[in-house]
Amino acid sequence: MDLQSFFGDTVQEAMASARRELGADAALVSSRKAGAEWRHLGEFEVVCTMSTSGTPVGRQTPPAPAAAPLEQTDQPQRASYLFHRLLELGLEASLAARIAAGARSRAMKQLTSRLDPPSTDDALIRSELKARVRTTAPLQWQSLLGQAIAMVGPSGSGKTTFAAKLAAQWLRGKPAPVRFVAADGVIPGSTGKLRLLSAVMHFPVEAAVSPPDLARLLTTPRQDELLIIDTPSLDAMGNEASQWIRLINKGIHLVILVLPAVLKPEDLQWMIGRYLAFQPASVCFTRLDETGRFGSSAGEALEAGLPFSYLSRGPRIPEDLEAATAESIIDAMFRSSRRTAESCR
Repeated sequence: MDLQSFFGDTVQEAMASARRELGADAALVSSRKAGAEWRHLGEFEVVCTMSTSGTPVGRQTPPAPAAAPLEQTDQPQRASYLFHRLLELGLEASLAARIAAGARSRAMKQLTSRLDPPSTDDALIRSELKARVRTTAPLQWQSLLGQAIAMVGPSGSGKTTFAAKLAAQWLRGKPAPVRFVAADGVIPGSTGKLRLLSAVMHFPVEAAVSPPDLARLLTTPRQDELLIIDTPSLDAMGNEASQWIRLINKGIHLVILVLPAVLKPEDLQWMIGRYLAFQPASVCFTRLDETGRFGSSAGEALEAGLPFSYLSRGPRIPEDLEAATAESIIDAMFRSSRRTAESCR
């Protein structure tokens, strides 16, 4: 999808500008107050694309090519290209504007200093993203003995499989003092899945279907074991949600939020807001192999201030799990954007 932004003192004026540029088939994607960086262009910004049946009419200005060196691209045009390139990656407009401003500032410093060779536009975006993406170090069970870690997230996010992948990476065919707690037993079949995995991977499983059950397990001394807790979703917790939240916040050493990368940005934003009550230390995104817009998912995590810990790209245990790095997050954003572009041809 080719996204373009248009500005005006009212939404109607911005849409009129979009229709002059794209024709009557211009389709509105989103509208909002223009960010401070773009306020000189108008009070409101609309993001539009072409409807599938339409063809562009009127004048169109193509974006600057990604490989254009600094000297060949005037700075206002480059700022516009950087912004639209970030929209193509799936970022929300206000975040895209902030990152584009940072990337343009990097370009200006290169232009004035002449100490480094000029960067391409994608290289500038990558550098700016790398400065903003935070990641956590891969977990090592040896440093977590006597502690408990919990996976939180909505039903179907892949918490159970993520936990199994993590344990499988630790085991690698060798015994490790890991014990699973199936607190997600309120969902039919989830405990059975975990027990099946435990039979294959040879780790013990205990059930905790209520906050008192989990509290008893957490207060049992386990200096030579690491507990991995597969929690129910907030909806499944029902009226006991506040008890679960207090218990996990008080008794769990580390909480990882597990989210599927296939959620729509607005749903993901809402979901992150709900699960921040558990004070997650990081986020793991699953099902990356099923999305062509990982940039939108990564952008929501960036906006929420969440570090990235792991990425899960498929069902294989443990091969499809990798520890997140800034480079792997950014590569996934660009890779999924290319996949979306290719599918639209």
